[in-house]
Amino acid sequence: MRLSIRTKLTASFLVILALSALAQYLFFSYVGANLKAKIGESLLDKAKIGASQIASFYNEADLQTRVIVDRVAEYYDEDTGKLNIPHDEFQAWVIESFKKIPSLNKISVIALDYSETFRYSRFEESDASQLNYVVPNEELDTALQGLSTTSKLYGSDGDQELRFDMYIPVIANTGKGSVIAVVRAEVSPRQLWDVIGGIKTGTTGIAYVVDGDGRVIFHPNGELVSAAFLVNDRSVVKDLLTGTGEATGLQNETYTNENNHVVIASGVLVDDLGWSVIVEQTTEEALKPVSSFLFIVFFSVLFGLAIMSIAAFLITKNITRSISILKETTQSFEGGHYSTRATITSKDEVEDLGNSFNKMMDEIERKIDQLESQKTQLEEDALALRQKDSQLSKANTELTSERDNAAAERNKFSVVLSGVNDAVIAVDLNRRIVVANQSATKLLGIDSKKLVGVAVNSIVQFFDENNEIVKTEDYCPLRTDTFEGVVYAKEGVKMYTPNGSVFVNLTSSKIAESSHANLAVIMTLHNVTEEYELKQMQLDFVSMAAHELRTPLTSIRGYLDTLKQEIWKATSEDQKTYINRIEVSIQQLHGLMENLLAVSHIERGEYALRTTPTDWLALVSESVNENRTQAEEKNLKLEYAKPSGASSLVNVDTLRITEVLNNLISNAIKYTKEGSVTVVVDTDEDKGFVTTKVIDTGEGIPKSALPHMFQKFFRVSGVLEQGSKGTGLGLYIARSIVELHGGRIWVESEEGKGSTFAFTLPITKND
Repeated sequence: MRLSIRTKLTASFLVILALSALAQYLFFSYVGANLKAKIGESLLDKAKIGASQIASFYNEADLQTRVIVDRVAEYYDEDTGKLNIPHDEFQAWVIESFKKIPSLNKISVIALDYSETFRYSRFEESDASQLNYVVPNEELDTALQGLSTTSKLYGSDGDQELRFDMYIPVIANTGKGSVIAVVRAEVSPRQLWDVIGGIKTGTTGIAYVVDGDGRVIFHPNGELVSAAFLVNDRSVVKDLLTGTGEATGLQNETYTNENNHVVIASGVLVDDLGWSVIVEQTTEEALKPVSSFLFIVFFSVLFGLAIMSIAAFLITKNITRSISILKETTQSFEGGHYSTRATITSKDEVEDLGNSFNKMMDEIERKIDQLESQKTQLEEDALALRQKDSQLSKANTELTSERDNAAAERNKFSVVLSGVNDAVIAVDLNRRIVVANQSATKLLGIDSKKLVGVAVNSIVQFFDENNEIVKTEDYCPLRTDTFEGVVYAKEGVKMYTPNGSVFVNLTSSKIAESSHANLAVIMTLHNVTEEYELKQMQLDFVSMAAHELRTPLTSIRGYLDTLKQEIWKATSEDQKTYINRIEVSIQQLHGLMENLLAVSHIERGEYALRTTPTDWLALVSESVNENRTQAEEKNLKLEYAKPSGASSLVNVDTLRITEVLNNLISNAIKYTKEGSVTVVVDTDEDKGFVTTKVIDTGEGIPKSALPHMFQKFFRVSGVLEQGSKGTGLGLYIARSIVELHGGRIWVESEEGKGSTFAFTLPITKND
């Protein structure tokens, strides 16, 4: 049965409408549930940030205190068995140390008999005469037994600031491991509270901290801290303190807070101190976007279905009418009526097809006019050439009278050349040497008189970085035009001469009067042999170091995998964390070694590519998907803007070019705090290139740094450098890979407006 186009289109629209309605219903159900889960995850992420800040603060205070402990241990006299601390000397050292440790208020050294042997306070004067016995407590006794411990938070009368004490035993350096004293450090977390207080969620969300008893020790409402307000009856606090929550924290817990507001909360336990970080937000504010979103979506779907139904009817009617007009126009064209034009106003692909037909006819008429114009231009060019010939004849007469002046200038030129440190060789239009300065004769090992009149390619031969000979016509072209300037320049060229081989920077320049002076080029040879040999030594060292480190790194990774398989279940969470950190550090060091090896291979010209024809759009899509998780972790939108046309084939090494894509996308995500990262692919069939851009909404790059972005070991200072652990090799390697593929890479950026990294690759033609 034969159906009309309109019938087929109508049936297709109806099927699409039904499938669209079903898909939207399933999608919105999923989105609603997912948004609710995301709220808890968002609060948990903020709580983890706070917990991480507390853990870092505690570890830093512990580390700095142990530095003081090690210094105290140095004053132990093994012969007398006593701790002899020079009060003034040690106090001066402690004062300097306190300048670097703003969190420490006071430090005391307590002997085994509970007497103070040293005390220093940031806020009050102290000397040896004020030392006294201290009151024993549980923490001090524990430290005297050789175990470090920490007190609970406390405050003194008239002082609203809470603080805690760290007790660390001082072990004798005699090998016996006996405790000789205890260092008590008073720590103030006031700087930490500023960081926790900055954690916000919406307009009602706050973060607060409780101790191991469920007592509020930090809260935006300072009255709760002053009153030692207990919140251990809240479900999230109770579960964290009793250890019933997961190791990663608790989320989506609800309770009524001190302001009688129902809130949703997530929390994380800080193991070292027994504190818990809680982030809460009122349920009214947290769930409002979900309800509003589902309400808007429901009515949007209904409205969209109605509009699509009406559009289906109108579109099918419009398409069939436009096709009929195009059919009649085509038949008229077949009959020889070339002035016929298709008038279609359907504003769709059929109208585009009609416009393309009209443009084709217009192009035919334009080509005829263009040929006539070219004919006229050729006649004008012929007249101009005759006039030029007359001018040249006149110039020849004038040049004859200037020969004597030219000879004088040549003598002056020879004097100047003799004082130039670089080798300078002038070559005539027969590629024979006419002038060579003293530096040239020294470099070539041949007297200047023997050089004159000799073909330049019989004296020297040049080889490029691929050890391929540089053609004479490349570095010594025979040009008779009036161009003046550099016609060839190459750095690091290997030159063979009768005097041996050297590395030079070769520059060939042409003067405007070359044809009249019988001078092809003036070659300048700057000897860079020492620099080249030094560079080769550096590359050899980097390659050797990277290879030597690769073997022990591989062994460490193997031992670590075996260790994890054998004792993983028996290890504590802290030990697992340490093992995971070791594994991450090994991976980072391995990445550094691979980058150094890559740079070494690139510099030596040994970076080989294994290219195959590849679907570029599919490869880019795969790379975007690999980095999507990283973007979602930072709440960034990662978009991929595909071109509307067919996919392009590029002849690439998929492994190497994927490294370039992943490096650019990962960097964009890393340095973008909020907004989006967009990957755009644009194909230019006429020029034969496909351009790929990675656009972000990050901080942007300073204008002064843009010219250096693709240099080795370059890193942008300032905001972009904070938190960065890169080596400055990634973009250099990316540039090298792109250029080896025959493309180019560049960056465009403005501070505060994001950055765009782009590169091109040549398109593979389909045979």
